[in-house]
Amino acid sequence: MGWHSGAIFGPAASAAAVSKLLGFSAAQIEDALGIACTQACGLMSAQFESMVKRMQHGFASRSGVLATYLAKQGVTGIKDVFDTSSGGFLKTFSHGADSDPKFFPEEVCKGLGEVWHSEKTRQKPYALMAGSHCTVDCVRDLQAKYPAKMKEWKKMVKIEAEMARAAMKKGGWTPEKPTNVTGAQMCVPYAVALQVVDWEVVPAQFAPGKLNREELWKVMEMIECREAKEFGHSWAQRVRITFEDGEILETMLKAPRGVHPGLSNEEVLEKWRAVTKGVISQERQRKIEETVLNLEAVEDVVAVLGELLRGETANVLQ
Repeated sequence: MGWHSGAIFGPAASAAAVSKLLGFSAAQIEDALGIACTQACGLMSAQFESMVKRMQHGFASRSGVLATYLAKQGVTGIKDVFDTSSGGFLKTFSHGADSDPKFFPEEVCKGLGEVWHSEKTRQKPYALMAGSHCTVDCVRDLQAKYPAKMKEWKKMVKIEAEMARAAMKKGGWTPEKPTNVTGAQMCVPYAVALQVVDWEVVPAQFAPGKLNREELWKVMEMIECREAKEFGHSWAQRVRITFEDGEILETMLKAPRGVHPGLSNEEVLEKWRAVTKGVISQERQRKIEETVLNLEAVEDVVAVLGELLRGETANVLQ
C-alpha cells in the first residue's frame, strides 16, 4: 500500500522499550502502545525525491517516547490496538497484503520474554537499500572471478538483475535524471552502476556533484530488473552481464553479505573506517574506535564518548 515499514512498526517498538525501562504495569503499557500506534505513519514515496526517509525512524522513536510519557501522566490509549477490527493496527496496515490470511496476530506475542529479535540484527556493508545489496554482491562476485573482463565495462551491452518480489517492488524501478541522494540509495540500477564503474559503494559517492555522472547513466540504460518467482521471499538474486563480443557472465547468490554470512568483526571495523574517512580526523577516528572496543575499561562511557562525538564533522555529501 506504500507504507514505510520502519516508520509504521517503530512507534510501538519504541513505546514498548521505554515502558519497560520506566517499569510500567501491563495496563500502562497497553495505554502507551495504544497512543503510539495511532501515531504510526510513514510513506515509502519518501525514497524518491526527499530528505525525509532518513528522518522517519527518528519520528517513530519520538512518537513512542511521547506516547509513553503521556501514558505515565494518565492519558488512556486505544485498547486492544493491534486486534480491534475497526481501524486496528494489524487490519489497517495489512490491506496491501496478497496473502490469506493477511496478518497473523499470534506473532505479536509469540516467544515473548524468550525470543529476542535484536539478536537477529545485521549490519549493512553498503550505504544502500537492503534489497540492492545482493545485486551489488553479485557484481562483486563477477569482478572477483573475472577482473580483467569486468574492467571492460564500456563493452557491456546488457545487465540483467533478477530478484524476489520485495526487492523488485522496492528498488527495481528505473531512475530518471537528475537523481538525488535518497533516490540513488534506494535504486537497484544505481547501485549496480556504482559497483560496475567504481568497484565500490561508499557514502562519498553520493555527493551531489557525483550523482549524475554520465558513465553511471550509460550503465543504467543497459540494466533490466525483473522479478524471479523462483526466489520466493528469499534474499537470493541473479546477475547476468552480456558483452558486445557475445560473452555472458552470470552468477547467483542466496543472500548478501551482512545477512548470510553476517559481517565479521573486522568487516564492521572496515565499514566504520570507510564511512568516517574524511568525515573526522584519523586521530579522532582511532580514539572512538579504541573506546568502543574497550568499553569495559572506560570508567565513564557517556562522558568519554560524548566528548569524542561532540566535535565537528565534515559533510562528504556536499
